[in-house]
Amino acid sequence: MSKYQPISEKLDPLRKQAKQEKTYELQQLPDEKVIALQQALKQLDYYKLPIDGIVGSGTRKALKTFKQDHWLEHSNATS
Repeated sequence: MSKYQPISEKLDPLRKQAKQEKTYELQQLPDEKVIALQQALKQLDYYKLPIDGIVGSGTRKALKTFKQDHWLEHSNATS
């Protein structure tokens, strides 16, 4: 048996932990943080709707697409 563990086996527990330990929920962000998030996503051409500070399906979809495009889909900081 090799003393080296495949990288996927090392990452799996970290991914599970990250899913369980949410730093904060997107819904709990103050309006000004949501506005900043929407503005950043809009500048990067991910968010197409008016900036309103409300976490709706457009904000969630834009953030999800951004995270997928940048290999961040396992990050739960703002999901």
